Amino acid sequence: MSAYWFDIGLITVLLLLNGLFAGSEIALISLREGQLTALERSSVRRDQVLARLARDPNRFLGTIQLGITLAGYLASATAAVTLAEPLVPMLTFLGGAAEAIAITSVTIVLAAVNIVVGELAPKRLAMQYAQRWALLVAVPLDMLATFSKPMVWMLGKATDILVRLLGGNPE
Repeated sequence: MSAYWFDIGLITVLLLLNGLFAGSEIALISLREGQLTALERSSVRRDQVLARLARDPNRFLGTIQLGITLAGYLASATAAVTLAEPLVPMLTFLGGAAEAIAITSVTIVLAAVNIVVGELAPKRLAMQYAQRWALLVAVPLDMLATFSKPMVWMLGKATDILVRLLGGNPE
């Protein structure tokens, strides 16, 4: 049973992490030109890091998308594997469909929670407190962008190839 609570804790952390990334995206794109100019003129390192990050959306958007995707998929996978299992015995009257229905039910509930906790609420808060939120995440997000740069680059190149194959212009 303690493993079950660990899994619930892990899912909660992943949903909150998803929300942190989603809110960070909105906070960074909500910063106005005047705010960025003031941040660039500041002598505080964190302010300058934020301004540099906000002026390079390709860098932070790829990193944030990677974080959102990984957090969401890991939360879903963990929930599907562990939280659905205790429901199966209660659904035995459904025969062979019990496991599939348990997994589907858990996925639907998790999706609803993720939309509220991992997307909508953080984005609303980030819109209201854009600079404060962005300043809190600037340095860690900058470090994560540096760390994830090879992965983001590879994903960008794969996207370019797909866009070309579909007849589009990747530029």
